[in-house]
Amino acid sequence: MTTKVLTVSGMTCSGCANRLTKVLTAFQGVTSATVTLDPPLATLEVDPGVTTQALIERIQKAGFGATAGEPG
Repeated sequence: MTTKVLTVSGMTCSGCANRLTKVLTAFQGVTSATVTLDPPLATLEVDPGVTTQALIERIQKAGFGATAGEPG
């Protein structure tokens, strides 16, 4: 397993975080996903073949923005 952390933009409430958690855990190769509103992060345990770009695209399809890494 590999851990990936993405900064998520566009979430306005805990419902957004919950919805995005469901979207990400349904993605093939994602073992677990934790999405928090503050800080706006998605922390994922994924199979080695899952790319960061694929995760970002999935988040964008759900209506949010994402970048690799933690806000800094």
